[in-house]
Amino acid sequence: MFFILIHYLGKKATLSETSEKAIQPDNKPKLDFIGHINAGNKAMTNYQFETALEHFQEALTFRQDDPTLHFKIARLFVQKEDYARAAQGFKNVISLNPGQLEAYYELARVFYATGSLAEAHQQLDEALKINPGHGDSLRLKIKLFEKQEQPELALPLLEQLIEKHHRNKEYRQLYAELLQKAGEFQKALTQYQMMIEWDPSKTAIYRKGMGQIYYEQGDFKNAIHCFRQCFSTEDGPVDPAIASDRELKSQLAAALCNEGVLLFNTEQTDEAITLYNEALSHEQENPDIYYNLGKALAESGNTHDALQNFQNVINLNPQDAATFYEIGILHDNKGNTVEAIQYYQTSLELDPKHVKAYFSLGTLYGIEGKYNDAVTYLSEAIKLDPTYIDAIYNLAVAMEKVKQLKKAAQLYKKVLSLNENHTEARSNLAHLQRELKTN
Repeated sequence: MFFILIHYLGKKATLSETSEKAIQPDNKPKLDFIGHINAGNKAMTNYQFETALEHFQEALTFRQDDPTLHFKIARLFVQKEDYARAAQGFKNVISLNPGQLEAYYELARVFYATGSLAEAHQQLDEALKINPGHGDSLRLKIKLFEKQEQPELALPLLEQLIEKHHRNKEYRQLYAELLQKAGEFQKALTQYQMMIEWDPSKTAIYRKGMGQIYYEQGDFKNAIHCFRQCFSTEDGPVDPAIASDRELKSQLAAALCNEGVLLFNTEQTDEAITLYNEALSHEQENPDIYYNLGKALAESGNTHDALQNFQNVINLNPQDAATFYEIGILHDNKGNTVEAIQYYQTSLELDPKHVKAYFSLGTLYGIEGKYNDAVTYLSEAIKLDPTYIDAIYNLAVAMEKVKQLKKAAQLYKKVLSLNENHTEARSNLAHLQRELKTN
C-alpha cells in the first residue's frame, strides 16, 4: 500500500507540472505587419542585420506585393553578399513598380559586383531613362566604362556631371585621368593645371598626373620636371603619402633613365651618368638603370664601375643576355680573352639570336687564329642579319685564312654591294682576284 501511494503521488505531481506548463502564457506576442516593420527598422538602426532580415521576411508574409519591403530585403541580401537573392529581390521590386529608379540602380550594383558588366549597363540604361541626370547611375556607368577600358565612352557622362557640379574636384581629377587614358593629352594637362590653381593642397597629385602624360608622350624632360616638383619642399614639407609613393619614385627614375639614354645617344655621356645616378637614388631595383649606367661608365673609360653596375643587373636578372655580352666586351677590350669568350657564350646560351654576340665571338676567335671557329660564329651572325657588313667582312677574311678563296671573294663583293666605299673590302678583293688568276 505504501509503495502504491508513493507511486500515485509521484504520478500526480508529474501531471501537475505538465498542466502548469500548458497554461503558462506566451511571453512573445505575435507581431502584425506594422510590428515586424517597426522591429526590422529598429534592428537596422542597431546594425542587427540578420534580425532585421527575419522581421522583414515575416512582414512579407502579410504583403507579398509591397515593393518597399522587397527593396529592404534585397538591400539586406547585398549586405550579406548573397547577390543571387539580392538580384531576385530587386527584380521583384521592378516587376511591382517599374518606375522605381533606385531598384534599377541597385540591381546594376549587384551585377557590377558579380562581374556581369553587360547586365549592369542594361539596368543603368533603364535608370537613366527615368532620370537622365541621376548622379549615382552616371557615376556607376563611368566606373563600368573605366573597368572595360573605354574612357572615350565615360567622358561624355562625366561631362554631364561636371556641367552640374562645375567645381567638383573629384570629378575634375577623374576627368583629367580619363582624358589621359583616352589619349587627349593636351586637354588632360589643361585640367590638371586648373586643378593646381583650385586646390593647391593636392598639387603633388596633379603634378604626378602631368608627369605621366609627358612620359607617355616621350617628353622625358617635362616628365622629370613634374615628378621632381612632387618632392619639392619649396612650399612646405612633402606630403608623407607622396614621400612614400613607390610608383611615383619608379616613374621619376624611369623618366631620368630614358632622358639619360637620349643624352648618351647624342654623346653627352657625363650628363647621362648624372641622370642615371639620380634615377638610382629613387629606384634601386630597376636593372635597366644599372645597365645603362654601366654602358655610359664603360664609354667614359671607367671599367671598374661599369663592371660593378653590370653585375648589379645580373644580380637582379640572371637571365639578361645583353648584360653578359657587355661584360664580355669589357673583358675583350682589356685583353682577357678567356673571360670574354666565357661571357659571350653565356650570352648566346641565354639568347641564341644575339647577333652581336655571334659577331664578337667569331671576331675574337679570328684574332686568336681559330679561323674555323671564327667561320662558324660569323656565319651564324650573317644568318640572323644578312646585311651585317662588319660580320660579312670578317667572315670573308676568315674564309681566306681557311683557303675558301672563292667564298671569300663572294663575301667581299657582298660587302661592296652594301657599301661601295668600303676600302678594305675593295683592296682585299683585288688582291684575292689576282691570287685566283695566278692559281
